[in-house]
Amino acid sequence: MPRAMKFTRKSVLVYLQERTGQRFTPTQIANNFKRSNAEAREVLDDLHANELIRSGVDGTTRVFYVAAPGSQPRPERIVGRGELKGWEAGLRRFEALCMTVRR
Repeated sequence: MPRAMKFTRKSVLVYLQERTGQRFTPTQIANNFKRSNAEAREVLDDLHANELIRSGVDGTTRVFYVAAPGSQPRPERIVGRGELKGWEAGLRRFEALCMTVRR
C-alpha cells in the first residue's frame, strides 16, 4: 500500500512539477493527498497567488498546472470589462430599460 504524502505547499508543488503540463482540479489534488477540497483549494490558491503554478478554466472547472518549459501563456479572455461606448453603450441602456419592467 503506498504511503500517503504529507500535505504541504511544497509537496503539492513537487507533485505538480513532476507532472508538468498535466492539469489538476482541486478535487483531484484533495483525493491524492486524502484531504478536503477546501484545504486543497486553499493551498492551490496560495501557490497560484505566489505565481508558482498557473490556473485556467476548462469548461466550468478551474484547473491548476505547472506549465511546460518554453510554453507561452494563453491570452486572457476579457469578458464584460471596460467602458462601453457608442453603439454598445446604447444596447446596454436599452437592455437596462427592458429589464426595469421585470423588477
